Amino acid sequence: MKIEDTEVNIYDKERMLIELIRYKSKMPYELYKEVLNNYRKIKDKLNFIKLYKYAQNFNNSYIMKTIETEVM
Repeated sequence: MKIEDTEVNIYDKERMLIELIRYKSKMPYELYKEVLNNYRKIKDKLNFIKLYKYAQNFNNSYIMKTIETEVM
């Protein structure tokens, strides 16, 4: 999406979860845990097919294993 001549990436909640896990080491631990806890609250609303497809574009086994152990 373009906002005032600036390109901004807009993601859905599944992609944001992938990005959270990918950049876990680059953010404060407390922030990571807070966001992860919020994902646990909405885990029933996540589209796991979409999550798996996104994870295929990255290190699928690490990302999916992290989602299974830390979110589910």
